Amino acid sequence: MALQLSGHTHGGQINPGFRPADLVMPYVAGRYVKGSSTLWVNRGFGVAGPPSRVGAPPEVTKIVLVSG
Repeated sequence: MALQLSGHTHGGQINPGFRPADLVMPYVAGRYVKGSSTLWVNRGFGVAGPPSRVGAPPEVTKIVLVSG
């Protein structure tokens, strides 16, 4: 698979200078490349639990796919 697009509800939601979620989840937010495959995990713009986000700004991603 050349490209996988995934969503995560908040990308960690509360990140006090680092992402605690990185300690237990390998793919929290952003771009990851393994071999010829690319994974993009979007932080989204919602929340889980308390209605706040610290160090995990909302995200809407525009991806343009080009053939060839």
